[in-house]
Amino acid sequence: MPSPPPKPSAERAIRDEVVVAKTGKSRRAWFEQLDKAGARGWDHKAIARSLRQDYGLTPWWAQTVAVDYERAAGLRDQHEQPDGYQIQRERTVHVSAERAWRAWDDEAERLRWLPEAAQAKIRRLAGARRRVRLDWPNGRVLLGVQPRGDDKCSVGVMHSRLAGRDDAEAAKRFWSARLDALVALLEGPDEIR
Repeated sequence: MPSPPPKPSAERAIRDEVVVAKTGKSRRAWFEQLDKAGARGWDHKAIARSLRQDYGLTPWWAQTVAVDYERAAGLRDQHEQPDGYQIQRERTVHVSAERAWRAWDDEAERLRWLPEAAQAKIRRLAGARRRVRLDWPNGRVLLGVQPRGDDKCSVGVMHSRLAGRDDAEAAKRFWSARLDALVALLEGPDEIR
């Protein structure tokens, strides 16, 4: 049974023209090629390996095409990764990246907008500027701050290793609310100092 055409996705940020330019084929052409090769019966690693070894894609593009194929073929849910579900949330905040980072990095400030972090094990990522990993009770959380100008930055969260779709939906709601609280604290009249 052939794969359906690629579904529009809010998460898929890579335009098909870019896929063609970087891989030589459209998503639809890759999906047809993978169907002919019998990829519907393969796991993710086998699909990505075939795209690398048999078709010469780089590891990054092999992963990207494999995930898109699995989603289009109904082999993978939205947000599903090989090690569980993963969600991301991001907000723009009108303060410097350094100021926003202090709200992540300083324990007292972090607990004001994210009291649940008291139970998490925090690990600094070697060589990563303004990024930290939390071993969360139901997965792993990567927190980060990216500058977007002198007095503007983005604050983001990626929560991975979630057990299922319901956990992913709950994590999206939780992190949206926590990031909204962070923005309110940083931009509001009670800005944390």
